[in-house]
Amino acid sequence: MDPDGPDNRLGYDATSDGSPPQVVDDGDAAYTESGIWNTMPGGFQNDHRVSPNGSGSATYTFTGLTAGTYQLAATWPATETPRPTTQ
Repeated sequence: MDPDGPDNRLGYDATSDGSPPQVVDDGDAAYTESGIWNTMPGGFQNDHRVSPNGSGSATYTFTGLTAGTYQLAATWPATETPRPTTQ
């Protein structure tokens, strides 16, 4: 495993190609989920989703991208612990 990836940059790099960032949140059409989920207060746009038994699956779909390497950022409130299967 190469922790700094193919660009040899460890962590977030704010360098941009000038394109506006794409943001997909749990209330957007580009977000889908399966399984059991609950909406909780706090987080981006004042809510976040939690799968209480950890069996839920969520998909965030980004469109209009050209082939290449992209940075992806995800957030969750400090009160939640990401599961080992968070990918």
